[in-house]
Amino acid sequence: MQVISPITKNSNVTIVKKYSSLYLISQWKELFGIDVSDDFKSVDEVYFCECNESKIRFYYPLDIAGSDKLYKQLSEKYEWYYGDEKWEFEISSKIVKKISPKSLLEIGAGKGHFLKKVIPFVKETLGIEFNQDALLYASKEKLPIKNFTFSQLIESSASYDFIVSFEVFEHVNDPLSFVENSLKLLNDNGYMLIAVPNRDSFIKYGEVLLDMPPHHMLSLSLDFFKYLATKFDLDLELVEYEPLAIYHIDFYINLLRERFRSKVQSTTLRRGFDLFCKCYKLLLSFDIFRSLVRGQTILVVMRKK
Repeated sequence: MQVISPITKNSNVTIVKKYSSLYLISQWKELFGIDVSDDFKSVDEVYFCECNESKIRFYYPLDIAGSDKLYKQLSEKYEWYYGDEKWEFEISSKIVKKISPKSLLEIGAGKGHFLKKVIPFVKETLGIEFNQDALLYASKEKLPIKNFTFSQLIESSASYDFIVSFEVFEHVNDPLSFVENSLKLLNDNGYMLIAVPNRDSFIKYGEVLLDMPPHHMLSLSLDFFKYLATKFDLDLELVEYEPLAIYHIDFYINLLRERFRSKVQSTTLRRGFDLFCKCYKLLLSFDIFRSLVRGQTILVVMRKK
């Protein structure tokens, strides 16, 4: 079987791991109570791969990305899914205010929580979104969020000084087109800000179902964004890492504990590590200690020359 990189479009790809579709379907049912079998279509096996040139990791085949139904179910079950307060929103609003663009586009604007922060100091703002519940909410709030496609915006000759996307890029099954279309809409000397889960953060210590199909199709790190900047002749202006969030402490500790137990069979050592985890968890209640742990999100800002 030949796997093609979604970025380089060549077969210089390494298969890192293989998953049974039935396994992933059962995990989604068990952990989230969501049936994702329709998203997998007739696919029996899913391959987790790395593009050796760009360092992007991706799940193959790429056409098993989740439907609108999946996002609707997640947002209905979990209030945090379209959370209004996120680390990346706070950091990004400060960046936007400092750069002071005249126009801004948010790709995958959700319910408009970020747009609300920047509308007061950006003259022209637009968010694009396909989730119908999010669009309905935005309409009630009178936010400038529309169900537009890249093609529609490009055909209308729209252009922006600043383009942002938060926790969107990892969901797409054609990342090359996403970047190319974003750059078509970005003015010269404009800025593109992308925030995604960082695979080199604490999530590397275990398998995180929300970071797998049909929810996430891509797994990303700084190495990929460095490649992207070189490929498209962009200036990589800024890289920010989220510190460990207080609501991720238990998750982080559990990943560490499970990883240790998978490697060590000694009951005595396991008990010792459990004691360490309890003490470590107490320390992580303080901001200064959480700041030493790389949290879930990486945020990059690139400038078009």
